[in-house]
Amino acid sequence: MDTVIKMNFKRVLLVALTLLLSASFAVPSPAQEKAGSVQVDLTAEERAFLAGKKLRLGVDSARPPFEFIDEKGVYSGISAGFMEACLQRLGVPFVLVPGLNVGAAMKKMDAGEIDVIPKISPDPERAKSILFTRSHATFFSVIVTRQDVRNITGIDKLAGLKVGVLKGLIVEATMKRDFPNMPLISLPDVSTALVELSSGKIDVYIDNLAIVAYNIEKLGLNNLKIAAQTPYNYEMAFGVRKDWPLLASALDKALASFNKKERDAITGRWVSVDYQTGINWATYWKVIVPIVLVLLIVIVVVFVWNRSLRRVIRERERIQEELKENARLLEFRDSIKANLSQISIDLQKATTIEELARTFMSLAAPLMGAVYGVFYLMDEQKGVLRAVGGYGWTEAEAKSRPFRIGEGLVGQCAREKKPLILNKSPGGTLRIAWGGGHFDLRAILLQPILEQDKILGVTELGALQPFTPEQRTLLEEIMPTVALNLLITRRNLTTQELLAKGQEQIAELGKARKATLNILEDLEISRKETEATIQKIDAMSQAVNDALVMIDGQGKVLFWNQAAEKLFGYTAAEAMGKDMHEMTAPAEAKEKALSGLRQFAETGQGVLFGAARETVAINRKGETFPVEVNLSPFQLDGKWFAVGTVRDITERKQAEKELKARMEEMERFSRLTIDRERKMIQLKEEINTLQEQAGKEKKYKIVE
Repeated sequence: MDTVIKMNFKRVLLVALTLLLSASFAVPSPAQEKAGSVQVDLTAEERAFLAGKKLRLGVDSARPPFEFIDEKGVYSGISAGFMEACLQRLGVPFVLVPGLNVGAAMKKMDAGEIDVIPKISPDPERAKSILFTRSHATFFSVIVTRQDVRNITGIDKLAGLKVGVLKGLIVEATMKRDFPNMPLISLPDVSTALVELSSGKIDVYIDNLAIVAYNIEKLGLNNLKIAAQTPYNYEMAFGVRKDWPLLASALDKALASFNKKERDAITGRWVSVDYQTGINWATYWKVIVPIVLVLLIVIVVVFVWNRSLRRVIRERERIQEELKENARLLEFRDSIKANLSQISIDLQKATTIEELARTFMSLAAPLMGAVYGVFYLMDEQKGVLRAVGGYGWTEAEAKSRPFRIGEGLVGQCAREKKPLILNKSPGGTLRIAWGGGHFDLRAILLQPILEQDKILGVTELGALQPFTPEQRTLLEEIMPTVALNLLITRRNLTTQELLAKGQEQIAELGKARKATLNILEDLEISRKETEATIQKIDAMSQAVNDALVMIDGQGKVLFWNQAAEKLFGYTAAEAMGKDMHEMTAPAEAKEKALSGLRQFAETGQGVLFGAARETVAINRKGETFPVEVNLSPFQLDGKWFAVGTVRDITERKQAEKELKARMEEMERFSRLTIDRERKMIQLKEEINTLQEQAGKEKKYKIVE
């Protein structure tokens, strides 16, 4: 009887709490419609990244009230409302990729086919491949049963029942982790699950309160009830592809820009909880009526048996105390929810690990009744736990004592990965200072911070009295939120470090670019000077009347001026790269020319080098003509080259021939003249002799 009274009193209070919760949801306000009027303070890098982007949203088309496509094809729901409002404030368009549950959406994101998942619960395993924003909605999971199922007070009371969960969601993974021996029935969607529960195919269904409340009302399943709340709270956030941290930070800022009224307007449009969680009114009245009858009988008995009065009074007082205790527990549970929500909000504001540690210890220590606390962070590189924040602590002393795994109580807590509780400080060795002196701790509680089975840190709390079970429960429920925010803060710090390094690299690239531009300017000047020199050389070579030719060690033409074109009949385009001797040497001289070329390629020497040489050349028409060749060798990179002039000496040879003929004629004429002169002298001498014989004077005067 006492147990029945306590349980129903607890249920009455739960009903009142639920009604208060439903009353807090507001009617949609213009705040959501005016989302675009709020300016989000973005960095230059974030604005540059968002410019021109059109985001692809991976949407679950049938997950009301968080997101779904309604009968008019409109993207609707709580997550949809926050997503659209955020993108409107950021000024970024989007396109829907519908029909994806969380698992399918994650695969699409890994393949680069979508950019954002509007509805996803942050999870350490998922955080390995997805960036999470801050949460935009938080709801607890509940146990749903039929009205005719036995009374269920908690998740540990499900033995022997057929328990249904949605396949692939975080509820299924959490239940399998915490209750590995509990057989679970995986169901494809919420509607199927609730219909099978209503028809008796399953006995219990566990899911998010908002989804359950929305779909029970939508499907009109009046034989279902919300029996109890589970210890699991799930946050809804945006999932962003891993390589777009700037989008994640921009969406975080957009979510932070919503005030409470705007958030309530978006959420309240879809969720209005008016179910009597866990209360079966038929059972309730069946219990109350006997209680009333018993009380009446007791009153009658009081008059009859006066001696039993004291016992009845004591029993009543005991019942009242138990009811008060139940009320206190419910009030404490309510305060846990409020405190968890506030702690989660405050932790999300932390920008460094130290700030997160200070914030957590400042909020958690008073709630735990602690006067001392230290937050130890696991340094994975050094393998030690080091103090990064505290409450009522001696900072220098705590930071000077790092702990390895298994070393001291802190290290032992990290090794065992479970809480350690000491209700008396050994020997009173830990003393806390205050304005009036010092006092010794009487209780120490060490709680590990875990990401699945990985140790992230340890919190150490000290109090002047033993920690109550409720306080220990509070700390255990806070830890997943601390772990998640610790991971998010680390991710944000990593992003900031990457951005800082990126900016440094950009600055270095700027310097390198400037240096490169200077080099390019110098090269451009050198190129122009080289082109001018080449133009001068080309002009000079074209001005020369003789053919100007350059060849390599194999006799291939590398330069051919206009005079060479005129002399041999080949254009520069035709001659370049061809064998000089094949084009210009007569057939009878080619073998000799090739032999000389081989010698030149090896030694840089040849019969035509050193002075002007006369030889015979042939032009394109096959006409041979005499030429004068003047070649000079030079070596470059170990290879021999030759440059020289070729002059047509046909006219000079003809002139030489004519001159020779004239010289021969003149020599012949000279000889004739001399003979005649000699004969004249001889004749004159004969005449003079005859004159002398005749006794006369010489007629001619002969000059020798």
